[in-house]
Amino acid sequence: MTVLAYERGGVSLVAAVRLGRDLELLAKACRENGRINPAAREKLARLLVENEVLRANGIRTLANFADGKSPGPESSIEKIYWSEFDKRFRETALDLLGPGGQLLRTSPDARGDVDWAREFLWSRAGTIYSGSSEIQRNIIAKRVLKLPTST
Repeated sequence: MTVLAYERGGVSLVAAVRLGRDLELLAKACRENGRINPAAREKLARLLVENEVLRANGIRTLANFADGKSPGPESSIEKIYWSEFDKRFRETALDLLGPGGQLLRTSPDARGDVDWAREFLWSRAGTIYSGSSEIQRNIIAKRVLKLPTST
């Protein structure tokens, strides 16, 4: 449990950097494809804000590690946040890119910057590995919120 808590909490900053890079590439792709409009800008802005929250959580976690604090059950909150955000991010990317975003990088017509289709599929795994989102919610209910368990 301790090792998983470190893994869950420490990955937030790494995910924020990767998603930040992909967000820049997504905005560039939307501009190149002529898909920038008010609705697309709003979706991109929402992703930017959510990614900044993820980045701030990652920095807070690293600061706690630097102060010698061990991760507690709050690492489950971070794990849910980054894995569910990654899933929303990839869904939004495919929505903004249109049908071309579903092409695998190996396709001659696909964009060469990010394998958007693969990332979309892989984002589902993030909600399962290191403890599924459902397990994380149970940990939060029991250890953070101190909710009673059903029998």
